[in-house]
Amino acid sequence: ELWIQLANNNKITGNIFWSSAEGPLLQSDKAADGNQLDNNIYYSEAGRDDAYFNWRDNEADGFDAYLRISKQDAHSKFERPNLTVPVAEAAPSGR
Repeated sequence: ELWIQLANNNKITGNIFWSSAEGPLLQSDKAADGNQLDNNIYYSEAGRDDAYFNWRDNEADGFDAYLRISKQDAHSKFERPNLTVPVAEAAPSGR
């Protein structure tokens, strides 16, 4: 989840944002101005059409509605990220 409160003129790129079915994926307060978001991956357990976004006091249900309202994230995707847990290498035994 991403919550932008008083941050202005930032570039937010190359991130993965994940939320539960009940939580907002992105909330950007009205005071947050001039921020640029692109090339991010969004995923909500609510699904693409029901994910909740709030862009500067404009509510959007679904990723496509968020894109229309915000005019942000032109190259971003809504997809379940393929995350893996790295396996630690075994420490040498000293033998």
